[in-house]
Amino acid sequence: GEWETDSIENIAKIIKGEQINKSELSSYGTYYVLNGGVTPSGYTEKFNTKSNTISISEGGNSCGYVSYNHQDFWSGGHNYTLQNVRINNNFLFAYLKSKEYEIMSKRVGSGLPNIQKKSLHEFLVRFPLDVNEQKVIASYFTTLDRQITLYTQRIEKLKQIKAACLDSMFV
Repeated sequence: GEWETDSIENIAKIIKGEQINKSELSSYGTYYVLNGGVTPSGYTEKFNTKSNTISISEGGNSCGYVSYNHQDFWSGGHNYTLQNVRINNNFLFAYLKSKEYEIMSKRVGSGLPNIQKKSLHEFLVRFPLDVNEQKVIASYFTTLDRQITLYTQRIEKLKQIKAACLDSMFV
């Protein structure tokens, strides 16, 4: 079917997260805090962003990193989330993840690099107009990601078995 190219600004609302007070941050809790990195900064007992939300790291060494958040979470001050997405959310995630290197190239600053909201607004996304086609493409890549995760876990388990065997052989 037909495809369209449009800026993220016209596809979703980009929301910058809120800084959380350090006293509310701990090493455990109900909701993780995503704050400009690849992994959570910690945990808290409150959230400000609903599940199934795409986020893009705003600042730090991993700025531009694209995540899909399957559960409610706290979006921190160095994190953008995409809200009110007008195309299939899973399709948009797959597309942005495939363009992550280009998003990361929008970094500015030397000490603590960051990505300006304006740069994200202007970032172009290409997508099929047919919503069903978006769903099929998104489903394909979601399934592929699951397969990759399963194989990665299997490889790690096999590496552990190998290490245990080597340890027991050379004791």
